[in-house]
Amino acid sequence: MWKSRRLLTIVLAAAVGGIIALALLPYFLAFVVAPNTIRDWADRAVQSERPFIAHWLLRPLANAGDPIAQNNLAVLIYRQARSADELRVAEQLLHGAAANGLPRAKLNLVTVQYGRCRFNTSNNARASLMLRDLAGEGDMVAASQLLDCLYFIEARQKIADVTETLTAVADDILAAGSPDLLLKAGRTILDFARTTRQPSTDQERADYDRAVAPLIEKSKQLLFAAAGRGRPEAYEWIGAISQEFSGYLGNDAMSVAIRARTHSQWVGTAAAVGDWNTVCRMAEDSLSRIRSRPKTSAEQYNSAVDEAHDCLDRRPPRSVRRFDKIYLAYQPRTLKEPVPPPTWHAVKRLLEEVRFIKSLNP
Repeated sequence: MWKSRRLLTIVLAAAVGGIIALALLPYFLAFVVAPNTIRDWADRAVQSERPFIAHWLLRPLANAGDPIAQNNLAVLIYRQARSADELRVAEQLLHGAAANGLPRAKLNLVTVQYGRCRFNTSNNARASLMLRDLAGEGDMVAASQLLDCLYFIEARQKIADVTETLTAVADDILAAGSPDLLLKAGRTILDFARTTRQPSTDQERADYDRAVAPLIEKSKQLLFAAAGRGRPEAYEWIGAISQEFSGYLGNDAMSVAIRARTHSQWVGTAAAVGDWNTVCRMAEDSLSRIRSRPKTSAEQYNSAVDEAHDCLDRRPPRSVRRFDKIYLAYQPRTLKEPVPPPTWHAVKRLLEEVRFIKSLNP
């Protein structure tokens, strides 16, 4: 009997000793291993979907005041937070990292304090003011989030100098030159011009013109820059400027080029340089015309079928979600597989219908 008790005591002591050793091991590692190495180990743990190991590794560094570890640990806590207490812990860590001069922590702190830019327009407006300052310091992730916050008309109305804010962030984005962000900013600013309240008096007309003119100027610059950096869908938005705001264009070369083409011609330009969405929309239009007029020439039929195949057979490069080492509390949704444009399925259905009609009317 005493032997079994002794054995149980030994097992329990070993278990307790193992737990204590496991708890103290990361603190020992923090003294004997370089912080960069420990953070790399934590990155690998997150990448392999074992965030609890990253927590275990980062905690001693965060307690010692390492700002990168504080930021990374705060983001991991925030992503899995289930209570207000956990959110407060994340916020405290980010305050520490921001106080130690880490720019990424300042951006994450905005997200933790105000949440993602959604339907709470009051929070969106408050977050926008902080994001504007970070964007002015060169943080393009903050600039992207600012555009998300200003998507909502109600949020824009709560910011006194919203036009100046948008034009200032547009200059920052133009200087950075990211194709995706150029396109996003160009579309957002053009949408802002579109949704600006239409005037009903001469004074309102003057105010409207003062607000819209700089927005159109920045939008065209952003969209042309995006098109020049490999985003052909920007041409369709340039066509929208030609159709809706040609009166606000000047006499510079860019404005003259916009006015020289109609909206449909700009859409054709987007399709000609390979924009998948535009290619499918043009194919849908061609097939719809043939379906409504079965007695078409062989040349028109073959042309429409070729356009349809150009839409249906496209397979853009697979977009694999990459592990993001900068640890953002706000992570845009990414897709593992490219999604066909909305008209893709309509083109497929129309092609089958047109082929059936053609078989009845050879």
